[in-house]
Amino acid sequence: MKNILTLLREQKKITLHDMSRKLEISKDEVCSYEQDPDSISRKLFKKWADIFELTTFELDQIIKEAILDHDDWKILSSVPYAKFDQVIKNFILHLTNIKSNENEEWMPESYMTSRLIQAVKLKSQRPNLVLSGAFDTGKSRVANALLGTDKLPTRFQPATATTTCVRHLSLRPKWFGNDLCWIFKQNFDFKKWEDFDYCKQFVLARGNFDTLAKYGVHNYESKTVTIGGAIAFLDAKILEGCTIWDSPGYGNDGGIVAPSENLAQSDSNKADYAIQNSDILLYLSNAKGFLAGSDFTALSRALDSLPLYEADIPEFPLLGNLYIIASQADDSIHEASLKEILNKGSKRFASLFDKALLRRYSKTGRKVSDIDVRNRFFSFWFETPKRRERLGSNLQKLLVEQMPQIIAKQTMNVIHQFQDDADRYCRQQVLTYSGLIEKTNEWKEWYSNLTGHNSHNHLNRVRNEKIKIELIIRESKDKAILRLRQEYYEITKQERLSGEINQKYDNRNDAKDAAAYILEEIKDVVIKSNETLAKSLQNHIDSFLILNAEPFNKRSDLPSNFDPELGFISALERANREMIGALEYWVSAHSSSIASSSNARFIYSFFSNSIVANLANLAANLAYRIGLKVIGKYIDKFVGWITGKKWYDRVAEGIIEGLKDEMVLSKFENPVSEFWNDTSAAFEIGAEGTMNEYNTYIRDLGRFINKKSSSVNELAQRKDYFKAKSEFYKNLKLPESLLK
Repeated sequence: MKNILTLLREQKKITLHDMSRKLEISKDEVCSYEQDPDSISRKLFKKWADIFELTTFELDQIIKEAILDHDDWKILSSVPYAKFDQVIKNFILHLTNIKSNENEEWMPESYMTSRLIQAVKLKSQRPNLVLSGAFDTGKSRVANALLGTDKLPTRFQPATATTTCVRHLSLRPKWFGNDLCWIFKQNFDFKKWEDFDYCKQFVLARGNFDTLAKYGVHNYESKTVTIGGAIAFLDAKILEGCTIWDSPGYGNDGGIVAPSENLAQSDSNKADYAIQNSDILLYLSNAKGFLAGSDFTALSRALDSLPLYEADIPEFPLLGNLYIIASQADDSIHEASLKEILNKGSKRFASLFDKALLRRYSKTGRKVSDIDVRNRFFSFWFETPKRRERLGSNLQKLLVEQMPQIIAKQTMNVIHQFQDDADRYCRQQVLTYSGLIEKTNEWKEWYSNLTGHNSHNHLNRVRNEKIKIELIIRESKDKAILRLRQEYYEITKQERLSGEINQKYDNRNDAKDAAAYILEEIKDVVIKSNETLAKSLQNHIDSFLILNAEPFNKRSDLPSNFDPELGFISALERANREMIGALEYWVSAHSSSIASSSNARFIYSFFSNSIVANLANLAANLAYRIGLKVIGKYIDKFVGWITGKKWYDRVAEGIIEGLKDEMVLSKFENPVSEFWNDTSAAFEIGAEGTMNEYNTYIRDLGRFINKKSSSVNELAQRKDYFKAKSEFYKNLKLPESLLK
C-alpha cells in the first residue's frame, strides 16, 4: 500500500523530482522519508507541511490517522485475567478481614498477613512488556501500534525522553482523579505506583496525554528538574494482558551519536532500568544496519536479567519472553533480503552469546538450538501486514495463553511459601510458650547458665566467627580480581586470540563482532569466578547463623523460636540495602521471606545489582569503541593492502590495542571490587541484625522466666494466639482455581 505522504504528494500533482527540488534533498531521500515519516527532522517536516499548505500539527494528525486506519492487528483477542482478577480480589478481601485481628507486637513483619497481601498484589500484576533499543528505531511507533492509539510521542527523534509506563484504565487509582497521566521527578520508583503518599512526593505534572507530549520528549527544557518517569492509563485491549513500558533509546554511550553526552547518559540509564524490570522484552534495531555493537551489549544485559520462565513451565519456548525485532522494515527492503537480515542476525546472536546461553540454561537441562534463536527474531513494518503478522500472532499466544499460566503459578507459589513458613513459625511459638508454662524451673536453670559465663564465651565465639567471615570476604575480593587478571591475560594473548577469531568468523566483515565477543568472554569469567566464591561464602554464613542458635539447640525438650536467618534478612530489609553483593545469592537460596524478589528472577540475578549491571554499562561503552578502532584502523585501512599478516591477526592486534587503550582490565576490576565491598557492608548489617535478634530474644525470655505466676496469663495468651494463627495458616483456603 502507498504511504500517506506519497498519496498527499500525488493528490497535489507534485512529482518526485519536484518534491526533491522543493525540499532540497535527493529523490531517494524523499522516497525513504515517505516510507518512514517518523524519521523526518523537525525543520524538514515544517517544509513538507508548507508544500502541502498545512500546519505541522495538521500534517502530523493526518499521518497518525493514516497509520491507525488498520483494524487487522489484534494482539489480544480475549481477556485472559478476568477470572484470575476476581479470585485474587476475593482472596485479598478474605486476608484483609483477618489482618484486622493480628497482634503486630507478637508477629514478626515477615509473617504478618499484610506482607502476604502485599506479595500477592505484586505477583498477580500484569507482566511488564518493555520496548527497548537505540533511539530512532521506532519504539514508540510499535507501542502505539500495540495500543491501537497515537498517544505516545513519536515524531522528531529522539522523541522519548523518559520511561513511560502505560497501564489499563481500569487499574487507575481513585486518587488519580480524571487524570490520565502523571509525570514524576528523577529517582521515581515505578514499583510504588499505587502508593499515593509516595507518588505525591515525586509528581511534577499531571493531566492527559498532552502532558506526556510536553514533558516526556526531548524538546522539553528545564534546568532545574530532571524527569524521572511517567505513568499513564489507557483503555486499550492489549493492556488487559500486560503493562507496556516505552523507554528512551540508548545514546552515544551505547555507540550511537546523540545530541549531547549528558542526554545520552540519562537516556541509557533509563533504558537500562527498563530492561532490568522487564518480564517480556521487545528489542528493536533498524532493519537497515540491523544489530550494531551497542545492540548486542544491551541484549547481553537482557540475557542476564530476563526471568527464566522455562524453569517454571517446561513447555514455555526457550527465550520465549525475548523478541528481537528488525524494525522499520519498509517495502524498499526486498522480502528475500529481509529474511537474510534476520537469519544473519540470529546467527550472530547465537555465536556471540553461546556462553551466556549455556550459563542461562545450565540449571534447566535444556539446550538452545540455532532454530530456537531464529524463532526469537521478527520484523515490523505496520503498513505491510505481512511484516508484522508473525510478531502479532506470537505475542497473542504469549499474552493470552502462556503468561497467565506463569502469573498464576508464581502467585500460588508465594501463597504456599508464606502459608508453610507462617504455619511452621506459629507452631514453633506454641511449643516455646508451652515449655515456658509447663517447665518453668527447668527453663530457669537453663536460662541462668545461658546468661552467665557461658553466654560470654558464646558471644565471643560469634564475634570471632564474624571477624573470620569478614576476612574471607576480603580474601574473596582479592581472589576474584586475581582470577580476572589471569584469565584476561590468557584470553588476550595474540596467538590464542588470532586462532579463536579465525575459527569463529569466516571473514573479516563478520569479525566486526569480535570485540564484543571477547568482552563477553571476560564477563563470563567474572560471573563464574564470583559465583564460585559466593557459593563458598554461603556455607560460611550458614555456619555463622548455626553458631548463633547453638545455645538453643542443646536441649530438645526446651524448644526455641529464635530464628537467626530471619534476623539476618530483616536487618537487610530494614536497612533498605539494594546493593548486597554476594549475599543476594545467599538470600535467593535461603530466604523464606516473601519480600525477597531474587527467587522470582533468573538465577544469576544475584549479580544484577552489582556485577552484571556494571559490566553491561562497561560493555555498552567499550564494545562499540573498540569495534570502531578495529574496523576503521586495522581492517579497512590496513588489512586490504598490508602483506605479511592475515586479516585475523590484524583484527586480534586491533582488539588487543583497543583493550589497552580503553584500560579494560582496570575497568572490569572496578565492579568486582564494588561487588565485594557491597558484600562486606551488607554482611556487617546482617550479622549485627542476627546478634541483636539474639539479645532481644534473651531479654524477652528472661522477662517471662524471672516473673512470678502473674506472667503465666500473658504466656497463655500468646500460646493461644499462635495456636489460632497456626490453625488459620494451615487451613487457609487457597485460590487453587488459579492453576486450572
